Amino acid sequence: MTTSMESAPEVQQLAQWLTERVAYYLEIPAEAA
Repeated sequence: MTTSMESAPEVQQLAQWLTERVAYYLEIPAEAA
């Protein structure tokens, strides 16, 4: 593991994937629970 992770494309893809997943779960309406 390197400390310069911001320049790694795979890390950027992972961050984007996590952001999309978080946004998806946050958009789930309360009535669906």
